[in-house]
Amino acid sequence: MRPFPKISVSLATISLGVLLVLCNSAKSEEPQKEALTVKQLQQRRLALLEQICDIGMKLYQNGRIEYTDVLSARRELLTARLEYAETKQERIKACDEAIVFSSQMLALAKAHQEGARGTAVEVLRVQDFELQAQIARAKAEARD
Repeated sequence: MRPFPKISVSLATISLGVLLVLCNSAKSEEPQKEALTVKQLQQRRLALLEQICDIGMKLYQNGRIEYTDVLSARRELLTARLEYAETKQERIKACDEAIVFSSQMLALAKAHQEGARGTAVEVLRVQDFELQAQIARAKAEARD
């Protein structure tokens, strides 16, 4: 009976259509800006994760945090570096840095175990991280 609701539905449909057209046209004009923004966000994330790893390692060496916190931060950093990397060489470099870190961490974990401040599980988890980094490196090498 009331024509008014039909008009409001029609206006809403038209408005939505116009909005979608405008959004799509703006989207196609700015792919460069969007990509730049993602890169900038990734750079910020990398800087934060590197800072977390540096501080975490110092805290671990002074017995203030657990090794699992350090390994977790390093895993996140490796993942972020692999996501950020644009070339095969950058991916390999990220993996190599993780492998070097794991070697240093393994020596520290073994020293903690020998000094009765750490466990065999700590050593095994560091070895697991090292293997993950080596696997990631092998995959990076196999990519085009």
